[in-house]
Parts: sequence; structure tokens; C-alpha cells
Amino acid sequence: MAINLASLDFIKYVRVCDETLAASSENYPKKPKVPGTKENHETAIGIEILYSKPHKYIDFFTINSPIKGNGSKMVDAV
Repeated sequence: MAINLASLDFIKYVRVCDETLAASSENYPKKPKVPGTKENHETAIGIEILYSKPHKYIDFFTINSPIKGNGSKMVDAV
């Protein structure tokens, strides 16, 4: 998932944690290592996914894209 998202030309930052994956075109200003995935952000294109290998689920927590079509590209990459 992370490699596919990172291969998208508009994604610049990817962060993988134990049960979350976040990818975005921008970082949060006060948190430089956290990709910005806030909904309704005017410029950031991002996605945050919750997942669990033991429970075998993937949950699309946040998807934001002010540019039409990029949201579906991120979903297809997952």
C-alpha cells in the first residue's frame, strides 16, 4: 500500500505506523514528520488508512483532494 501511494506523482510524504498509514502532498506545519490529511484542506492531497493485520481489515479514515480524480487514484493505489 505505502509503495503504491508513494509512486503517485502528487504524494510527497508517507508515514507508516503500527496501525495507520498516512500519505499526503503536504506535512502539517507544526508536525513536520506527519503528512497532512485533514478533510476539506484547501491545498493538501492526502489519505489516512487504519489497518490491522491480525484482524484483517483496512479502513479509509480520511481522504482529501481539492483536485478532481486524485481521490480515486489514491483509493486505487491501496
